[in-house]
Amino acid sequence: MAGPASGAVLTFSYRQVIAAFPDGGGACGEARTHLGRRAGLVAGHPW
Repeated sequence: MAGPASGAVLTFSYRQVIAAFPDGGGACGEARTHLGRRAGLVAGHPW
């Protein structure tokens, strides 16, 4: 039960991200827009 439910939540969430950033942007662009420049730099770092 938890597997399909978490899959549905992830799908819904991912669709919201695509709607908000239709041209892409990845984690760096999204974090920078919502959390600021420093968060964007951390999210874009290739760990």
